[in-house]
Amino acid sequence: MKSSAPDPALEYVSQVIDGEIVAGELVRLACERHLEDLKTAQGRGLRFDVALGNRAINFFELGHHIRGRWARGACTCVSDPARCPSRIELLPWQKFNVASVFGWLRAGSSGGWVRRFVEWYLQVARKNAKTTIGALAGLYLLTMDDEPGAEVYSAATKRDQARIMWDTAAEIARRTPGLAKRIALPKPGARNVANMHVLSTASKFEPLGADADTTDGLNPSGALIDEFHAHKTGDLADVLTSGTGARDQPLVGYFTTAGLNADPTTSACRAQRDYCAMVLRGELEDDSVFAYIAELDESDEWNDRDVWAKANPMLGHSIMLEELEKWATKAERMPRERATFKAKRLDMWVDGAGSWLELDEWNASPACDPIDVAALHGRECFGGLDLASRKDLTAFSLLFPPLEPDDPYQALVWFWSPERMIKQRKIQDRAILTWLDQGFIEATEGNTVHLGLIRKRINEISAPFNVREIGFDPWNAAGIQTDLTDDGFLMVELRQGFATLSPPTKELETLVLDRRLQHGANPVLTWNARNARVRTDPNENLMICRRRSTEKIDGLAALIFALQRKMKPAESQTPSRYENPGAEMIVG
Repeated sequence: MKSSAPDPALEYVSQVIDGEIVAGELVRLACERHLEDLKTAQGRGLRFDVALGNRAINFFELGHHIRGRWARGACTCVSDPARCPSRIELLPWQKFNVASVFGWLRAGSSGGWVRRFVEWYLQVARKNAKTTIGALAGLYLLTMDDEPGAEVYSAATKRDQARIMWDTAAEIARRTPGLAKRIALPKPGARNVANMHVLSTASKFEPLGADADTTDGLNPSGALIDEFHAHKTGDLADVLTSGTGARDQPLVGYFTTAGLNADPTTSACRAQRDYCAMVLRGELEDDSVFAYIAELDESDEWNDRDVWAKANPMLGHSIMLEELEKWATKAERMPRERATFKAKRLDMWVDGAGSWLELDEWNASPACDPIDVAALHGRECFGGLDLASRKDLTAFSLLFPPLEPDDPYQALVWFWSPERMIKQRKIQDRAILTWLDQGFIEATEGNTVHLGLIRKRINEISAPFNVREIGFDPWNAAGIQTDLTDDGFLMVELRQGFATLSPPTKELETLVLDRRLQHGANPVLTWNARNARVRTDPNENLMICRRRSTEKIDGLAALIFALQRKMKPAESQTPSRYENPGAEMIVG
């Protein structure tokens, strides 16, 4: 006897296949798979329980919004639960996911029916509520799965990241009548306590990071992995998956956006996505995997506004077209922003090692206008020193902040290289010899950088200016740092990490984009800018990356060091070397 209950999954499938809902190839294939499975389920030991799918949907919709405009309405669940303004209402694509994952069953090995899907791969663009869906799934597995001693984990690269999903679940539970009574929750604001329990079934829900001391002994009934694209390896996912062997109907969920590493041989998430795509295309048969991959198709143009909904099923709800337009405008002008926009906002797998700065922007007026060096005499400036290698290019920069708000920053950069390095490059790059003849690069005697000469030249160069500080990379710089400190310069050692260098790197990008940097068309610095590649972390911090860059970037690095000191001067606003001879070196 067929159920008379409404079937939200089938309704969504029909709308996608009929073209009423804009969807990419892999979402359409997931819908076609659902229809085909309905036809062949009986002969394969499968069945779809509409009522069970609706049970899960109804549970998810008991939850309350905890952030944004939907969370502002006062809860009226007791007096009018159907119209409570803060209640979560799933959209059709979310109902399809929830009903499919929790409504499809398979014949159990010991009789009866158990959940069919062991893995749930959900890939959508940023701000499409995937963390909220994961949090609600965790609460369902904790309270509604009929699993004695359930162990549910929200998992991520670090425990703090895993807590984002767990904290969302805990706050939803606090605001949901019934759940707050059933679940033992830590007190709000108890940052050192992260567990919730159902005492009657000895079940728990906890956050788990790959940075935990040990993951041995886990017996998860549910594992919800947040932002899987950020995992450098699949080790944590493997541990969690292997630990589910004693459970009758475990569920491992992957909730992610696309990443900046599109190589499945080095990205566990991309490998998982490709496996799921093969299942959806019928190239592999795996009845234990459910996948919903909302991404643009290969034939789509990334800046075609008509296809953005393929990757953003929440478009018009939790994410607005105006917001995407804002990010797209910037992405159209800056290649580095383009890679991030594609990955995070359009759920496209891209290689994050593309060019950082567009040369058209780098050279846009007034960037290449000649700099009147004499007019800078006596002006306050900040220095940057990069000795990337004792046998390679060394760069020293001075950055002069504008005197008027509408004026550009002005940058002067000097380069030195050992004669041996220049001779070795003679065949490879004739431009090096040209720049040497023109005075943009100064050769030093011998096979390695002549630190004594560079010290002498920095003193000569700096004499007409008010050099407040010099930021430097400590690599190979111990001797010259001490000498320049003795000469009266305030030397600031810069830790080579995102925390220190991301802000000035982003600021330099902004200065270029806003046409507020004048570098006087220094050809070596422009070469460095053309070579530069960047790397990002999961929080979208940014650094130039020597390993990814196609050639030398030392002058650009020195400029970023100088900008870092302008943005974060020494805490005491230490006077210049003229006012404080013999200043000590500090760490910034």
